[in-house]
Amino acid sequence: MTIVGEDFVLRAFEERDVAALHAYHNDSSSWRTYGFALLPQSLAETARRMEASRRNPNSALWTIAGATGDLSAIGFSYLEQIDWLTRTGFVGQVIYDPAMRGRGLGTAVRRAVLTFAFDQMDLRCLYSETIGDNVASHRMNAKVGACAIGTRRGAAYLDGRRHDTHVYACRRNDALSKPTPAADVVPLVSGKTEALPMSPASADALAEVWDGLRTDWWPYLACLRWMPSSETGPAPPARLGHSDDLLFQVASSGGRWVAGLVRIVAQARAATALLLPPHDVPCAEVHACLVRLLNIAFLNRNLWRVELLVPASSRSLVSAAVAAGMHREITFPARYHGTHGYEDVLLFATISTDIS
Repeated sequence: MTIVGEDFVLRAFEERDVAALHAYHNDSSSWRTYGFALLPQSLAETARRMEASRRNPNSALWTIAGATGDLSAIGFSYLEQIDWLTRTGFVGQVIYDPAMRGRGLGTAVRRAVLTFAFDQMDLRCLYSETIGDNVASHRMNAKVGACAIGTRRGAAYLDGRRHDTHVYACRRNDALSKPTPAADVVPLVSGKTEALPMSPASADALAEVWDGLRTDWWPYLACLRWMPSSETGPAPPARLGHSDDLLFQVASSGGRWVAGLVRIVAQARAATALLLPPHDVPCAEVHACLVRLLNIAFLNRNLWRVELLVPASSRSLVSAAVAAGMHREITFPARYHGTHGYEDVLLFATISTDIS
């Protein structure tokens, strides 16, 4: 669907738009928009990546074009990581020509996309993220009614140093997204948890815990945006062993369960911790597993940042994160839908300087 603004048009992203986007990506000024330096890509590679985004059912992609002439591209706007269960997602945009920025065009485009997302797609809340010193982006978020919900410390790396990034949420109606009280932090019980055995997960071992993942954890996995959600649950066990992920099988007193580091981004030296304990596992054991993962991440993998996303009502995961000294950085409103309905998702993080 084409969206017509006062001095712009949002139309479908087409093959003719790839060259302008490719030129923008090859300009180092784009790095501050993304929060990292883009590695070299050919025009064909850019085209394939954008085609994959265009075909993704959990994304929407528009070209920002001038309102007159041949509607040539002056930027692009997108929705991504749409969770159709919680009706949430992420929004972003780029204006290619610096001379066209600072005139209100970006704000007008964002308002148009938000209106379409809320009124035509029935989305409830959209998140965005911007690097700390992007003043124009912060102003735009304020103008469209987005609220700052947290800061990811040192999540961006540019020009030889770490930069914070700030996350915003724009909700269709505040009444639809009531804050979820965080779970009580359960005191850890004493015991020998430091000897928790952990070993690389095989396909056979993962298959043994698969029924538990399907029944108890697939909404959580979808919340992590690591596995696609569907009526039948997450992808088959083969997907768990993807070469880009580092997973472990854990043999514990509560039964076999899965934990590991996923979504590892080598360039950013970052990863997400994944813990899928059976519900009867003691909090102290979950804590021991998380500490073990953090040690592996920082000491063995030389990572700089590890994040943990948990539903606000998950007592064991929240308690483990607090006990492990992780910092609660962001609360994503109504990003998870579990047995208790809509819940907030808490983002905890540890960076290497926290433990040095």
